[in-house]
Amino acid sequence: MLFNQMMYAMMVIETVLVLFLCIPLPSNTVRGFVVNCYRTLWMGSRTVQGIFGTFLVLQVWAFGDSMRTLERLKDKETSNDIVSVMEHNRILRNQRNAYISGFGLFMFFLCCRLVYLMNKLHQEREKEKAHEADQNKDD
Repeated sequence: MLFNQMMYAMMVIETVLVLFLCIPLPSNTVRGFVVNCYRTLWMGSRTVQGIFGTFLVLQVWAFGDSMRTLERLKDKETSNDIVSVMEHNRILRNQRNAYISGFGLFMFFLCCRLVYLMNKLHQEREKEKAHEADQNKDD
């Protein structure tokens, strides 16, 4: 139970980070600040890297275990009504776990990709500003 709550909490944290990265930013300075905050948080602290790495491994494990259990439970046929209700309950629980861990993995990789893209966009806009400043200085 605690494990599922931790996976859910991690998914919510990743979703908030992704949503924050998706909001429109008013200027390139703000974009640079946001990217630097994310990179400082991620690269600056071994503790944060360890926590996120551990949760990533746990999410991969939980997703794989849920999918394996789902396949095993779907192949099993039962004749007793009570047993079939219990098996159906286990299938639903594993489906929920698969959705939570799968969405958490998706959010993790989406967050990494968004930080990379925002960093590239920030660098390109800085180059463009420098190029425009050089052109205006030459005129």
